[in-house]
Formats: sequence, C-alpha cells, structure tokens
Amino acid sequence: MELILDTNSLIYAAKYKVDIIEAIRHKFGLVGVFVPNLVIDELRNLAKTAEKKSDKDAAWLAYQIVRQKKIQPLKLQGPTDDAIAVYASQHNAAVLTNDLQLRYLLMERGVKVYTLKQKKYIQEW
Repeated sequence: MELILDTNSLIYAAKYKVDIIEAIRHKFGLVGVFVPNLVIDELRNLAKTAEKKSDKDAAWLAYQIVRQKKIQPLKLQGPTDDAIAVYASQHNAAVLTNDLQLRYLLMERGVKVYTLKQKKYIQEW
C-alpha cells in the first residue's frame, strides 16, 4: 500500500509532537510513505510566510521531519489537492490528511482517507 501525506497532516504531527512514521508503522506495518513535492514546497513557503509564529515553526518542523525521516518525494504537478486526488485514485493509494475539503474530494474519487486523531492515532475516515 502507498500512503500519501499532505501538508495538513504533517503540520498537525509537528504541532502535537506526533512521530508520524511510528504512528503509520503502528497502524499499517510497513507501507510506502510519500510526500508530494508540492507539499514540500507548501511547507517551505508556510515556514516563511505564515502569519503566526507558531504556524511558521510548525511548518518548518514538518519540513525537517520529511527531510530527517527521508520520506520519499512524489513528483506531482498542478494544484496540490487535485494532484494528490488524481494520483491517489490512479495508483490506488491512501491519503493521510485532516483537511476536510481534501477528504471530501478524495472520498468522491473512491480514495481511502485516514486522519490523525487525539494527537496520536490514525483512523480511517
């Protein structure tokens, strides 16, 4: 199984100090975990431009997590949510996100959606 992480899930993990890779291993065992290049770009941008310092810090930490955990990049093009939805539906991949709009978009396409709950659990939405 492939699992794609979006910007929202990575920032959530950073804000609440969730070891996202450990949570994924606990829930699924060994799976391919990917972060779209568009998400990496969003994290870098948010780390510089977010209005609140706490949001900047969380985005920077999320970016560092992706780098330190050596999460596989996924090269996509276009608007981030649309690109994730298209890729996930075409490759039968699941997506980890807490973004409500993205969840609905993914559900419309028949993609499995997972969310982070209670600052440490992954559950199917």
